[in-house]
Amino acid sequence: MATMNVELAKWACRDHYPAVMFLAHIEDIAHIADDIADGDTDSVGRAVEDLLATALVTLPCDPFYRENFDRLQPLVANAITHWATANAFERSGDPRMLDRAFILRSMYATLTVACAAIVAGPVDGPQWSREVATKLWAEWTHESVGDYISEHVSRERGTVIEPPQLNDVVVDAT
Repeated sequence: MATMNVELAKWACRDHYPAVMFLAHIEDIAHIADDIADGDTDSVGRAVEDLLATALVTLPCDPFYRENFDRLQPLVANAITHWATANAFERSGDPRMLDRAFILRSMYATLTVACAAIVAGPVDGPQWSREVATKLWAEWTHESVGDYISEHVSRERGTVIEPPQLNDVVVDAT
């Protein structure tokens, strides 16, 4: 999973600190969840504690998220769905699905584009968000899809830790 480029986020959000902090909170949640799902953490217990605190305490109190909840919450719900779908594709064992998983697991980056549109406002937002989207997707990750696929194909199937199932989570995106 890509690490947030803070300078890119600041530029995209026109140095609007609350928007950048919202993106940082989302980034923290995404990385902790991904580390737990992939078994990339030394202390699962501590990672779960951090995830719960950030997702259930910090994010709901985030002023930018609260102010723009109606616009951002459906995008957050979609990002979770895309991430779960990427994990399902990884678990499928079908290497042809890994290129899709590579894209889907980074779809939470669209929140940066949404923040750019919100910060820029209704007049400048559409043009600014297109400019941000172009730069964002050009610079989002230095990992290539080929490297990603090679990493996943080379894993031994029996040693991959299965991600938690999100089937029981109901997210109301209305």
